[in-house]
Amino acid sequence: MRASSLTVHQAALTGESKPVTKFPLDAPGRDPLADAALFEQPHLMTFPILALGLLGMKPASAPQLERRLLPDVVEISFFVPCYNEEANVTGAIEVLIAAAETEGLSFEILVFDDASTDRTVAIVEDYRRRHPDTPVQLFVNQKNLGVARNFVEGAFQGRGKYYRLVCGDNCEPVESHLKLIRRMGEADIIIPYYTRIGGRRLHRHIISYVYTRLVNFCSGYRLRYYNGCPIYRRYDVLRFHVETTGFGYQAEFLTRLLHERKTFIEVPLVSIDREGSGSLNPKNFLSVAHSLLKIALRRLRVYLFK
Repeated sequence: MRASSLTVHQAALTGESKPVTKFPLDAPGRDPLADAALFEQPHLMTFPILALGLLGMKPASAPQLERRLLPDVVEISFFVPCYNEEANVTGAIEVLIAAAETEGLSFEILVFDDASTDRTVAIVEDYRRRHPDTPVQLFVNQKNLGVARNFVEGAFQGRGKYYRLVCGDNCEPVESHLKLIRRMGEADIIIPYYTRIGGRRLHRHIISYVYTRLVNFCSGYRLRYYNGCPIYRRYDVLRFHVETTGFGYQAEFLTRLLHERKTFIEVPLVSIDREGSGSLNPKNFLSVAHSLLKIALRRLRVYLFK
């Protein structure tokens, strides 16, 4: 079977919009989640560290490694996943631009189209042609890979110190974005929770409430919400990412970071629910159950082997 590819479109200095390279994300033997293996395997650094010790030199700390390995070009990278968002993606981009410019932030917007069947790609390409000076990149998957996998890939493609997923359905007003980004730097993770979600039906509120309680029970933490879109340090996404493609990847990743003693603050926001019933299916329920099991096993492992 022919491997599909991810075509990257990047605004050139001349204002032209053209594909600059291709990444075969689903090619045999290539997994973008595995590209972070170096961050996950400290034994690979054993010899250099021993050598430094013999020379009387002290190995770099985690913040020093972050600065060396990930030189920050912009303050924040916005990762915008899209699947059939032709009606909303332009609004999502413009809200981010307005928020970043209001705060005077340097930024970039990474739009990932996950094999949409509508005009999402054409709309983003047209936007980039009309705004050549806007730092918007477009990544096009020929095969649907899921938001979790694209989330990690976006961190590799990004250049920001901070990193945030922003849904392509444009579900947050500019005021919510501003409230969150104004807290950057106060902690390692800026976690939103929603005091009001317009348009969300009662059964979805109930499911969300039960899910949050289950994650808290399995993890031992007490967060108010796990399925928001926190602001992370991009280095942490690369270093501590979780290898999952399921619906519960945000909870897995957040609890992993808390396990690593990352600091956090929670920020109340308002949002709009544009999500249909497609997320409530047996496949997603199974993936959530799998994530809850992994979270519980991590807690058990810590208890048994601490």
